[in-house]
Amino acid sequence: MDRCVTCSNGRVWTDALFHCRGVHVCCHVHRPGPLRRPSSVPKTRPGTKNASSEWAHRSISEARLMRILVAGTQRSGSTWTSRVLGCAPNTRIVNEPDSFVSDLAAAPTVKELGYMPVLAPGDQAPEAYERVWQFAFVGGWPWDRWRPAIALGRQIRRLPSSVRDPFITSLMRATGRTRPRPEHVIVKSVNSCFSLEWIVGRFTPKVVVTVRNPMAVVSSWKDIGITAPYLATHPLLRERYIDAYGLPEPPASSADELEQVAWGVGLQAFALKLACDRHPEWLVVQHEAMCADPTNAFRALYTDLGLTWIPAADRYLQSVNQPGEGFATSRVTQDAPHRWRSRLSRQEKTAVQRVLGQFPVALEPA
Repeated sequence: MDRCVTCSNGRVWTDALFHCRGVHVCCHVHRPGPLRRPSSVPKTRPGTKNASSEWAHRSISEARLMRILVAGTQRSGSTWTSRVLGCAPNTRIVNEPDSFVSDLAAAPTVKELGYMPVLAPGDQAPEAYERVWQFAFVGGWPWDRWRPAIALGRQIRRLPSSVRDPFITSLMRATGRTRPRPEHVIVKSVNSCFSLEWIVGRFTPKVVVTVRNPMAVVSSWKDIGITAPYLATHPLLRERYIDAYGLPEPPASSADELEQVAWGVGLQAFALKLACDRHPEWLVVQHEAMCADPTNAFRALYTDLGLTWIPAADRYLQSVNQPGEGFATSRVTQDAPHRWRSRLSRQEKTAVQRVLGQFPVALEPA
């Protein structure tokens, strides 16, 4: 069955036509004028009673679906972990659905919540943010690995938010109703350090938290050029973390960028540790330990999660155990935990340790 989704802000119309049994997407933006649809394609508008009730409907297959959330800071091994878990039969990986950079679905949430939402259990989250996770845990976009659709997503991001956001919402609703359900969904997130307990309380996934030596995380951020300056000015982070737990003040805006990165990494590591301490049922994966004996470590994780180990997981681990740089996930596994020692100068190690040492997180000595 074909599905047509149309949105307008009164000045611009946006249409998408896609086929639910294949990956056929057609999208265009046009000025007001006669809008023609094939007579065989049903009309779907956001906000209608029918669309809302269908979106809220939970099928029997969805009720049996296993949800697994892999969370951690950026560069903590979460991608590696999620991809190994994704080798299990009948499993689909949804990569960073809450990241505006990685997933179009997150676009409507950025204006209200920023790039890293701060939400505690019981907080009233915007409907758009709840929708992101509901959509992710049923498998997300079925065409997220299809290059033409990825290119289309980049174009949609450039639309005015008044057109883009309702269009994305409608497309998510239509996709959620028609896409086939996988047996297991692995959702990976690096933007949920401060909202993890809210997500888990709302959607009850099994949780895997990837933890890595913060010194190594800072070194990796430095190599790739990752920064998170918005953390230092977020009012809820000050109220719920910095002031509440007596954490160090963020470095001045004029401070060295590496010190600012170290502060952001330390804050996220503390938030994850705090949440994990409150939830002993969560599975905490130490990146360095996984690197020491990947096959046995991941086999044990499969068992803990109730997944079935297959030869594809062995093949994947072997395929990525090779030199790699940047955002590539290939690394010589046993070398990965100690690469930071040669990547940071003596002065940089001292500066980073001085910042991280103010947070109650475990540090490997330089």
